[in-house]
Amino acid sequence: LGTETATLTGSSVESAGSPITSRGVCWGRTAAPSLTDADGTTVDGAGAGTFDSALTGLAPGTHYSVRAYAASPAGTAYGEERELTALRRDQTIAFPELVDRAYGDPPFDVLASATSGLPLNVTSSDPGVASVTGLSVTLYGAGAVTLTASQAGNGEWLPATPVSRTLVVARAVPVLSWETPVRVSYGTALSSVQLNAGSDWAGTLTYSPPDGTVLNAGEHALQVTFTPADPDNVGDGTAAVVLTVDPAVLTATAVNEQRAYGGANPVFSIVYGGFV
Repeated sequence: LGTETATLTGSSVESAGSPITSRGVCWGRTAAPSLTDADGTTVDGAGAGTFDSALTGLAPGTHYSVRAYAASPAGTAYGEERELTALRRDQTIAFPELVDRAYGDPPFDVLASATSGLPLNVTSSDPGVASVTGLSVTLYGAGAVTLTASQAGNGEWLPATPVSRTLVVARAVPVLSWETPVRVSYGTALSSVQLNAGSDWAGTLTYSPPDGTVLNAGEHALQVTFTPADPDNVGDGTAAVVLTVDPAVLTATAVNEQRAYGGANPVFSIVYGGFV
């Protein structure tokens, strides 16, 4: 017995004066199948004796009633009714290994399928990391989770062996944005004008040198460290820019004086500006 075929053995006995002209088997999905209403029949020779009969075209998983027959000039006789159920088909699941993802990635579909074409049931070992609806996976946190694809079968197909795959969801990598600040003159204290980095995730930005620092003339690296508000799912980050500090411009201004005609010259003085 197979999924679409079966081999049966029968025997026929002739009555005196009534030779068997044909013999075989008839089968159907209803009781007591006959040559006139069977789903299928075989012709396996003539005469008395044992014969083998090959049934073909069976539907997998389907129940059939089967009877042997022997036809003679006197009519057609049927043997005792038997029953058989064609075997269900085997099916397998194709489920490729999963690509690692990161927290914050959009939902994606798993590329899993069954050879039967029947829909799969995909489950997650930890919905807190990833949940599955149909074949669509939605990420909810960083971690490792096992996704298992199964197919329970039906009247035609046997259950498939489940296939499991591991999905690794890494912490999100923050993207820090920070434009190079406009150069300043010596004496300008660092403020939000220069310390204005941004992040695509919520968290705290810590600057070095800090707000309020007065830098000497020259080029200076400004650094920022990002600490996420959700460290379980978002990673740390750093960024840096270069700030140019120009020397302060010093001025020297002579103070105007005056004297009366014939008087002594006054003491002249200079006012300096630009010192910090």
